[in-house]
Amino acid sequence: MRSVFQFLEYSLTGGYSFSVKLLVWIGALLVAALLAIVRIATEAELSIMSAVILPVIAVAWMGGGRQGILFAAAATVMWVMSDYAAGRSYAETWMPVLNGVTRFAVYSVVAVLVGLLRDALRRERELARHDILTGLMNRRAFFKLDRMKRNGQGDTGIQSQSHFSIWTISSS
Repeated sequence: MRSVFQFLEYSLTGGYSFSVKLLVWIGALLVAALLAIVRIATEAELSIMSAVILPVIAVAWMGGGRQGILFAAAATVMWVMSDYAAGRSYAETWMPVLNGVTRFAVYSVVAVLVGLLRDALRRERELARHDILTGLMNRRAFFKLDRMKRNGQGDTGIQSQSHFSIWTISSS
């Protein structure tokens, strides 16, 4: 479970490359295709296609709201196509279109909300480590750099911290 949180935290830094994001897209498309195949195999009686919301969340988290909406459109198309391939019949010809629009709307809202959440967490992370007025690193950022330096997690850019001191002002 800890590795999942580390993965999500690292994705907030924007540290994942294009190839990792591409792998998330491919995995999400494979999951959506597998759900569509199950739907076709059960002749549209098993409605697990709503589980495609999880890949929508994954794509939106890694790529943002726009990519999430794009994947939501792909998932909606897969859903509608699987209904037609399963031979599902409707009382009215406009019903599959309405179902598709509804699903796309739900998937899109989720994608946008996940994208906004990711952006808000990135912003909060930035504000927690930098001064609002100057944009310079604050005390918390220096402590993190010191911890990274002591743990050997790469060059922090700080050679010596002896010139950094914490002054306390006491009120009398």
